Amino acid sequence: MENNLSDKLRRNIFIGVLTILLASFIYIAIAKRGGDNLSVANNLKLARVAEYINESNRELALFRQAQTVNDKEAIENHLSKSIASARNAEAIDPDNKDIIEYLGRIYVEASSVSSDALEYAELYYKKLNALQPHDATADNNLGYILYMKGEKANNQEEKESFYNSSLVYYDSALGKEAEMTNALYGKAITLDKLGKMDESIEAMGKATLGDPNNQEYSYELGRMYYNRAIAKSEGSDVVSLENEDIEVAEELFKNILSAEPRHANAMYSLAVLYQKTGGAESAQTLVNSLLEIVKEKDQVELIEEQFKDIY
Repeated sequence: MENNLSDKLRRNIFIGVLTILLASFIYIAIAKRGGDNLSVANNLKLARVAEYINESNRELALFRQAQTVNDKEAIENHLSKSIASARNAEAIDPDNKDIIEYLGRIYVEASSVSSDALEYAELYYKKLNALQPHDATADNNLGYILYMKGEKANNQEEKESFYNSSLVYYDSALGKEAEMTNALYGKAITLDKLGKMDESIEAMGKATLGDPNNQEYSYELGRMYYNRAIAKSEGSDVVSLENEDIEVAEELFKNILSAEPRHANAMYSLAVLYQKTGGAESAQTLVNSLLEIVKEKDQVELIEEQFKDIY
């Protein structure tokens, strides 16, 4: 069992923020170019591109709002309008790398509601890769796209094929930018899915060293150490707290809670760790605190089921 409250990938918020920043960057870049000594026709072209990107970003914001209330009609409407506006900008300036990346990010975000969005995202990032072959950005995002395809695949053989393809892109990104923490994180998560525990811990360790204040990286590293300890325990009901991997996982979870006392996943995982190592009292204290934070019915039920022997 993976000691995690949610299976949702946590990159969704990060992708959304990057998309907004990228749209702003495009708008500002176009405005600066328009101030140069260009022809009137070219200035009009740049103005139209900026208008389309601005319109696309407005619709994308409305799409996200609609998602929070699960308004399916509004979700589809605003997403379609956002993509249409961005593609209008692309039609005017088809080799603009920023617009291509912006479209790629929109399609990645749209994959939560559209079955074919990842196909389009892959096409745009491959185009971006061709336009800037020495930049790691496209490879990193292609790694994520192939990973997501693996998550959506229906059988294990297909999943593993996508995961392995994902690793090719992550390795390519790291070949261009060896300390790219996003790529290290993505590689680690993908290796973990393939059951390559030692390699996944090595990659996540590097990501954590590169971004020591990123609690998500630390959490995933702790989760991986815990899972490796359990895998090596050969089905034992209780694992020693003195197990080296358990000690590392415990320290990581405690450090996260020291920095973020309401980090629900770290709290849950530390409670599971104590439950597995015979520390029922410590686990119960954490569960009590956790139930003060978590209010969603399905999550509360998961917690109560996991700790029914001590709670």
